Amino acid sequence: MCFLSSPQSEKNTDRARFLLKAAKLDFTEIDVSLAENSAAKEYMKAHSKAEVPTTLPQIFLNGEYKGLTADIDEWNEFGERQ
Repeated sequence: MCFLSSPQSEKNTDRARFLLKAAKLDFTEIDVSLAENSAAKEYMKAHSKAEVPTTLPQIFLNGEYKGLTADIDEWNEFGERQ
């Protein structure tokens, strides 16, 4: 999960973190605002399918873009995992 600290991003990150933990999924968080994670940020922007490729947090599974917080909210609501 790629994230960056801003009020809306923090809210969405908290929600995504809650949903992933509730589904008992292992995940790693990457703060793309840190210089040491610049490669992850560039990867996220290049492989994102979000309307705005810098919208955060973004969920990737094995390097494949899976969606935003709203998408995993839908998975949770309908009991499906992508």
